[in-house]
Amino acid sequence: MKSTRAIAGLAATTTLTVLALSATSRAHPSYMTAFTTKYPTSTLPARMASLTGSNCNVCHTPGNTSAQGSCYKDAIVNQLALGNNIATSLTNVALLDSDGDGVANQIEILLARTDLPGQVGYHPGLKGPTGTGPCNTNPNTAVTNQLETPPPTTCYANCDGVGGLTGNDFQCFLNAYVSGASYANCDGVGGLTGNDFQCFLDKYVAGCT
Repeated sequence: MKSTRAIAGLAATTTLTVLALSATSRAHPSYMTAFTTKYPTSTLPARMASLTGSNCNVCHTPGNTSAQGSCYKDAIVNQLALGNNIATSLTNVALLDSDGDGVANQIEILLARTDLPGQVGYHPGLKGPTGTGPCNTNPNTAVTNQLETPPPTTCYANCDGVGGLTGNDFQCFLNAYVSGASYANCDGVGGLTGNDFQCFLDKYVAGCT
């Protein structure tokens, strides 16, 4: 018969193994695959890996993937709770402004950066000059120590965040309007009205500089 100490040791090892597997499963590598499939030009995952040690911190809080995440993660979790798969969830939160910095998630993720040559993407769940997370456990703590709110020259009319202005931007705005996304409130007044369509058209005609 095995000694009590041996049995206890085996139990402890088994528990640690289960916990390790559980932590790994929470990282959801398939979710990152879905993110990079939707946003193949964004270097945000690689930048987060370099800054925080894990590309999972596109959503999660550095140091603990099971802890409270960013505002972007919260938005995705809400979509998953409705029964949507990860691809649909990413699409449904694309035109939200999860971190409240005035720029839609999708646009942040796809913006080329002038402050970091070669980098594409601001974090959609962090904001400000040091990348603080308004939904994080410690909202005043810097996460990236890099600018995570795009400069005010961001082109609003480039709704899909890709290249120049095309018909896809009109469809993108229409989708945002129909879904009630905060991005569609172009004039910043009250709820969504016909004035928001005119506002978007004016910005589209003005172009991106």
